[in-house]
Amino acid sequence: MSMKIAVVMSVGVLLGFGGYLYLQSSDEEALKSLAGSEYVNTVNSDGNDYSAEALSQMAPEKLMDMQKESFNAVINAASDVSEATAINERPDYISPAEWLMLTSVAKQKKNADEELVRLVNLVRFNKQLELLKKTPSDEERVVLTEAVLNQLPARIQNKEMSVERAQSVQLQLIENLYTNQDDIRARAAKEAQRIGAVFAIEQS
Repeated sequence: MSMKIAVVMSVGVLLGFGGYLYLQSSDEEALKSLAGSEYVNTVNSDGNDYSAEALSQMAPEKLMDMQKESFNAVINAASDVSEATAINERPDYISPAEWLMLTSVAKQKKNADEELVRLVNLVRFNKQLELLKKTPSDEERVVLTEAVLNQLPARIQNKEMSVERAQSVQLQLIENLYTNQDDIRARAAKEAQRIGAVFAIEQS
């Protein structure tokens, strides 16, 4: 497999999480630009991770297996609802291909370390949303829901999501979390306050 195909596949993964991937417009443009350039060819992996050349030589099936492993790691890490504040090595929930893309994009910014932390947190968030659609486990769904709700304020602060969209996500998750309408209203009001929104619904 050529280097270009590996890069395009990696960008496709980052841009294509079932419509759930929330990015700043500059993030999306940077990733698309990266796929169409030779910049990534000069970027080596950090630490003991895979290089761009090594990834380019892997079969597509191997890259997808790595992707699946990273999704499994998302579930294992979901119990820690806090956001990463420093990234010194590739987290298990970020695949080698994603790591190559994220580090490549981050290095184009003046605040590369802070940008990498933001991008890693964003990809983790989007993977949690994607898994919420797929997991058959009620226990996993609760853990993932709490993680997403806790991380929504950061998505707004980083301008990755509007307040309106965040509140819509909140309500969908909360309605799936509770059956009692009073519990839904109380939690929705609490979560709306966290993102600077107003929640109002008539008592039925």
